[in-house]
Amino acid sequence: MKCVKCGYISFDYLSVCKKCGVSLNQARSGLGFLESKPEPPEYLKALLNEGGAAGSDAQGTKPAVDDDTTLQLEQALAEEHGVV
Repeated sequence: MKCVKCGYISFDYLSVCKKCGVSLNQARSGLGFLESKPEPPEYLKALLNEGGAAGSDAQGTKPAVDDDTTLQLEQALAEEHGVV
C-alpha cells in the first residue's frame, strides 16, 4: 500500500501511514483491501502435530558418529600432527 500523501510504501492492512500518520481507510476501501491483518500460513503445522513439540528430537535418530569414535579420531589427529 502506497501512502496517498507522502508515498511511503507499507503493508496493505494498515489503516494509518507509518511515516506521516495520514488515514489510509478511504484508499483501502476503494481498492477492496481487507480490514484485518492476514495470518501467515502454517506450513509446518501438520508436521509439528505429528512429531510432538517443536525442538524435540525425532524418533529413531542418533548421531552419525558416537562420542567414543569422535574422541578416537581427535586423538589420532592430534598424534598425527604432533599436538599430543
